[in-house]
Amino acid sequence: MLALEGTPGSRRELEEVLEWKIERTFGAPLSEMRVNREQLPANDQNQVRYLATAVRLSVLEEYESVFRALGWQAGLVLPRHAGEEQWLRHGSQGDGLLLTAHDEGFTAVLMRGGRALTLRSVFCEPAESDDELHRVLLFYRQRSGGNGESMVDRLLIVGDNLDKQRVVGVHLRPMAAADVGLAIPASGNLDFDAIAAPAGLARLAW
Repeated sequence: MLALEGTPGSRRELEEVLEWKIERTFGAPLSEMRVNREQLPANDQNQVRYLATAVRLSVLEEYESVFRALGWQAGLVLPRHAGEEQWLRHGSQGDGLLLTAHDEGFTAVLMRGGRALTLRSVFCEPAESDDELHRVLLFYRQRSGGNGESMVDRLLIVGDNLDKQRVVGVHLRPMAAADVGLAIPASGNLDFDAIAAPAGLARLAW
């Protein structure tokens, strides 16, 4: 997340400020990265904000080398959470929270009105997940003003490294594929956690 403290006087000045912030945030020259950015609504301090994602060109080349070896023509490469969060972008104007676990921790994405409000990547051991998740939820409460007006009404937890029942604190009822709009062949043995990201990206087509 990039926030601008003031209002740039020109488009050129805006680009220079964003370039400086991007290089400082990701720790690499802009010439060595592929960067995408999306403007977000202003925060409580009325600061203009951008959500920026970046990948080093050297890392991207490694992926493309693998794709070439497999004979694949990949037109779009995105972080996993970018696909998973699509499930929270439609059907509600309330807040949605994505928690997606990986081997080194988890990523939390807070959606509001169909757009990303905050994104935090947490690197921790599995035993530390509870404490780190508590910090993330406190951060959300602070961002939402803590006045009860904004509440998470959609929650998506993906991955085996987060105890889903422990996170929500209630007994969970597993959802069928049809509950989330998926048509999976009856003979298929697919885990939603495994296909949440690519299936979410497929939703971009409509």
